[in-house]
Amino acid sequence: MKNAVVLFLILLFRLSPEVMAQDSKGQNSAMNLTDVLDYALKNSPMIQQSGIDQQIGERQIKSSLSGWLPQISTNYQVSNNLKLQTQPIGDQLITFGQPFASNLIFEVNQTLFNRDQFFLLPKQLDSYEANSANRWKPPRSTRS
Repeated sequence: MKNAVVLFLILLFRLSPEVMAQDSKGQNSAMNLTDVLDYALKNSPMIQQSGIDQQIGERQIKSSLSGWLPQISTNYQVSNNLKLQTQPIGDQLITFGQPFASNLIFEVNQTLFNRDQFFLLPKQLDSYEANSANRWKPPRSTRS
């Protein structure tokens, strides 16, 4: 019985397909310098963080520019007067007011000049351009 189990295990491992750690294509191809740089740029956390910081800066600039756009607001109010006010005038009771009242307010504001945004925008643009200029840009691949 023990010999049968050993024989079975030998046959099982001998007839099973080979297991390789890497595929044979990867062993024959070597990476050149531009491939290594491209790989490093795609997977570097510092470069990924600088790209995220640049996106945050662009969104902050768009947010500050939105202060120059028209601001639109609406407000609607409804009130139900359950018990109306009554006053005795002479020998009669007179009721004042309406059972329902409603208000609709539609407002549009346009900023003509805002000193804070006027002076803040050039500083934000300068810092954005400085951050963009300081970023390292990868060389273009010349492979065909």
